[in-house]
Amino acid sequence: MTAYTEVLFEEMQGQGGDLGIITLNRAAVLNSLNHSMVIAMTEQLQNWANAKHIKAVVIRAAEGRAFCAGGDLRQAYDKIKAHDPSASDFFHDEYLLNRIIFHF
Repeated sequence: MTAYTEVLFEEMQGQGGDLGIITLNRAAVLNSLNHSMVIAMTEQLQNWANAKHIKAVVIRAAEGRAFCAGGDLRQAYDKIKAHDPSASDFFHDEYLLNRIIFHF
């Protein structure tokens, strides 16, 4: 899967501005965020933050039993176990995404 099937972006027209919609789409793993999703969401939120027509953003989950289980710790664990030097990138980028959401 690519980031753009694991997380979906759309805009809905509204009065006084449009709504940005982010849909988490990994129901099989309780919509846990992997690194590609984090990067895609960060880029889209930065684009929407600079777009005058977007007045608000909603983050939702595709149908399933969870909104979001948080970060995909299994994937992070596997990278750490394999001594992958990019293992810490996920945590850095995920915390950056959290900051962007907080300030949005």
